[in-house]
Amino acid sequence: MEILNILATAIASSVLGVPILVYLSKVLVDNRFKKNFEDHKAKLQLDNSEAIEGYKATLLKNNNEELERIKARLAQESKDSDWSFELEMIMQNYKAPLLHAAYELQSRIYNLVSNRVIDLYFVKGIGDGSEKNYLINNTVFVIAQYFAWIEIIKREIQFIEMDAPSKTKEFSKINDKMIGLWHGDRGQFDDPLMIWSGEQRGIGELMMEQSRGKYVCIGYAKFLKILENEDELLINQLKSKVERYINENTYERNRLIPVQNTLIDSFGVFR
Repeated sequence: MEILNILATAIASSVLGVPILVYLSKVLVDNRFKKNFEDHKAKLQLDNSEAIEGYKATLLKNNNEELERIKARLAQESKDSDWSFELEMIMQNYKAPLLHAAYELQSRIYNLVSNRVIDLYFVKGIGDGSEKNYLINNTVFVIAQYFAWIEIIKREIQFIEMDAPSKTKEFSKINDKMIGLWHGDRGQFDDPLMIWSGEQRGIGELMMEQSRGKYVCIGYAKFLKILENEDELLINQLKSKVERYINENTYERNRLIPVQNTLIDSFGVFR
């Protein structure tokens, strides 16, 4: 309305017309500039607001993803820690009996190979003859007893995983080596004590029993009763092999020597 009044006045007075037209143009330009400025300012504010919201959304998404990764890592570490602790407890529970079985077996091997007790009782005939039966039966027992404790630990652990504690991995390596030594054939050893890996586990199973909710190895008295049962094929086959080993007693490639060395290596793993 103000502009129209000014225009009307300018038309009425030709003297003032030119300055007023100049003023009018300036007003129009200023108004257009102000409008463009306000529009540009509003657009910048909108763009900035959208950019900020987008940045906030991206930052929130990245934070959530990182949080989920941290939670997943902590959950896995907790699971690994629980598994490691469980394995450690199992090995602690069975360390003493396994060490005892390994020590008895290596001690018997030492007496057979180095102390030549076979010569004393089977060649020179020292004693009343009962020593022969004991040496055969007890040698079968200490071999079977070792297989029993290995089988018990396998059942408790199920399968030794690759991410298990270092001592458990070392146990797995030593056990694999022992299995290979026992089932090495005539191309590797020349004694009759070859025992297939399946037979090793089977003998271990026959020597196991449950006591107070967990597996243990049977004692020597129960073992002798098993020997009396001719239907227990695996145990009786093992006895026949031990008898042949003791009676023949001439072996250059004797598997019991590397078996004893490996048993001694195993002591360091569980101390």
